[in-house]
Amino acid sequence: MLHGTITFLVRVMSIPNIHIDTRFQRGKQIRRIARCHSEINPPPFPFGMNIRKRRWPDRSVHSVMEGKSLNPTEEYYGEVARLLKWINERFFEGALKLPMITFRTPMKFFGRYIPECWDHNSGALRAEFKLNPVAFKKASFEEKCLELLRLMVLLDQNKQGRSNYHDARFAKAMWLHGVQTQRAGDPEKETGEHVELSVIPGMKFEKELARKNAGMDFSWAIREADPAPSAAQDAGEAETAPRSKSGKRIKYVCPVEGCKAVAWGKDSMNLGCLDHGQPVPLTITE
Repeated sequence: MLHGTITFLVRVMSIPNIHIDTRFQRGKQIRRIARCHSEINPPPFPFGMNIRKRRWPDRSVHSVMEGKSLNPTEEYYGEVARLLKWINERFFEGALKLPMITFRTPMKFFGRYIPECWDHNSGALRAEFKLNPVAFKKASFEEKCLELLRLMVLLDQNKQGRSNYHDARFAKAMWLHGVQTQRAGDPEKETGEHVELSVIPGMKFEKELARKNAGMDFSWAIREADPAPSAAQDAGEAETAPRSKSGKRIKYVCPVEGCKAVAWGKDSMNLGCLDHGQPVPLTITE
């Protein structure tokens, strides 16, 4: 270490002054010699360490920068849009016009089809798939594909009135795609406002899903709120919690027997009756 430092100083002191016109040029030449010296004799400090301040770089900056580079809207909606595009190509030969995708809460269903409710500035019309982010989070990849296929079939039928009713034409189209429909609460019927979907073994949907990455996971998922307290808990809290009397007039009476002094006022007032030898605090009556 000492030998390398002496060598560097000797080389610096030996710079001729004849070819150096300004102090800037001399400093520039010194820095050039320093770079060459450091390449031949590297400093005894770990790579990436700040030599002047003798401390390590802040590694947490990298994680912060990675977080800033995230684009949740582009990633989440993009993944759903790519899945819809795959369904359109595999089951409809890419013939359907892809809809607008929105996520809205709260909803009791996975998703709804709304026909031609979006206008483009070119004059084009598009339908909307209104999806439930909570149901989307809880559903498996197969269930997501089944529900999106259901909406795509409704889009293909282009129904205007009762657009989300699953009629016999819908049930036949789903069967051709390899999906069995059953009315919710009445499995013997295939039609209804709400239907349950199941994969028919050996048919198209099962084969196409096997080719697709069934382990696909989505980057984002909504955070669910804490569950609401049960009715029993609500009843228990109602019994123990004092009732607020804010904004109500309260009746105060004198507790002395035979005294008819009465006063009205706000809650938590300190009132007294002066008709006796000493002031008697008034009490509240319900």
